[in-house]
Amino acid sequence: MNILDKTLQDIVYKLVPELFLQEMMRRKTFYKDHTNLAAKASPEERGEDTERTIFNPKETISLSLEYI
Repeated sequence: MNILDKTLQDIVYKLVPELFLQEMMRRKTFYKDHTNLAAKASPEERGEDTERTIFNPKETISLSLEYI
């Protein structure tokens, strides 16, 4: 079972320059080659996600981790 942690995924996408765009391109290529699986996948899984806001790699972000 694959459980996604959207918060962690968003943090990684913000910390690694252009990772989000590269991942969406990989997904588009995969589902283009595997059209039988595309019908079962969500738009985000197919690399068509336009709703997510990922910051520009040139933007400054502040990250704080606390051990509670």
